[in-house]
Amino acid sequence: MEGLLGLAHEGLLSAGELADSLTMLPLSLSDDPGAQLSVLRERKNKVKLVKNANLSIQKEQALRAIEEFEAEIRNKDRGG
Repeated sequence: MEGLLGLAHEGLLSAGELADSLTMLPLSLSDDPGAQLSVLRERKNKVKLVKNANLSIQKEQALRAIEEFEAEIRNKDRGG
């Protein structure tokens, strides 16, 4: 995960590309919101483990992107 955040830090990935890479899910999970949330939770936990202070901005962007996508999934699951 630190490598991915590092690519964003170096400008090789835009903030949008970072968000897309963290929220992209396998097609096999498209009908299973619970599994989608589980995968995102695992990714969020991996982001939280990154301790490199130089990546703090990218870490915040990553967590925000994942949390926003989790909220979208929950809203869809509720019929919203």
